[in-house]
Amino acid sequence: MTRQTLLISEITPQTKNWTAKVRVIEKLLPRTSMSSPKKYQRIVLMDKEGTKVQASIFGAEINLLGTTLSNMNYYNIAGAIVSTIEPQYCLVSSQFQWKLSSRTYIEQLPSDEEFPTPNLHIFTLFDQFGKHVDSSSQIDMVAIVIKAMPSRMQEIRIGASDVQEFIVTDKSLTPVVLTMWDQFVNNEASLIVDKIDSMPIILGTRLKVVSYKGISLTTKASSFFALNPDIPEAVDLANWLIEHKEEVLNLLVTNDPDLSLASSSMQPSPQTTSPIAIISQPTEKEGMCNLANVGQLQTEKYFLIRLKKYQLQVQNEDEDRFNIMSVHDVHVKMEK
Repeated sequence: MTRQTLLISEITPQTKNWTAKVRVIEKLLPRTSMSSPKKYQRIVLMDKEGTKVQASIFGAEINLLGTTLSNMNYYNIAGAIVSTIEPQYCLVSSQFQWKLSSRTYIEQLPSDEEFPTPNLHIFTLFDQFGKHVDSSSQIDMVAIVIKAMPSRMQEIRIGASDVQEFIVTDKSLTPVVLTMWDQFVNNEASLIVDKIDSMPIILGTRLKVVSYKGISLTTKASSFFALNPDIPEAVDLANWLIEHKEEVLNLLVTNDPDLSLASSSMQPSPQTTSPIAIISQPTEKEGMCNLANVGQLQTEKYFLIRLKKYQLQVQNEDEDRFNIMSVHDVHVKMEK
């Protein structure tokens, strides 16, 4: 029986004998369900109209289809099982998902010029993170990974979790901590660590902005990462890095992750200052701009403190807040 080629928006659980021409936009790594030992893998597909749908693979089918679908490639897909999906489990705005299995017809296609090249993601710049801190929103970003911390176990309310932190930045030269949790540590994080010496470019989607160590990023179960992705924003950042690598390297004041990270343009002269350990950043909103947090410093000395200003919306009003980026002991006397 001849199959009819349809758009994603035309396909429902009642649609019969259909095929769809799609592009893989995101292929997340396999995960283990929190409620059972069963594994699942989620894939985001897009058609030529820019409409997206989530496709899922379960259990043993993951190994059978593991290399069948690749990021940014084009395919004809037919015979997928279409079903409704609860919004909290869906990566895109769609009421349906496609279940793929070894019985699904999948044919790889050559690059298709008819497909649009829209902005697949709306990226948030680093200096805009403050608008999203500790909110329900999630952001997408493209960043340079400049440092990887060792992975470790951390106790949380439900037990111990694997955690690994990275220092990332963009053209603003603003260093930000990216924290990966649990299954991300053994999967995406390990791939980044293997490339860390080259300062790879990463695409991260559906990340949460939190008030940890100032402002930082953390993964959600639905987050997705791509290493050195072939998208215009990542290519542009990689080219920028070639010309500004020394400035990026200057962000790393020390190999000790507990010491401050400061923009090279704000580095004090070595003849007049010496770096000291950064104090612990407050984790509550109320303490983020409270300079009483520097009380542990010796009061008979002078210190150069670099602050990073951002805006936070409190009760529907914008307030200026500040993160302490670095603290330096100044070895010169000042006139009183």
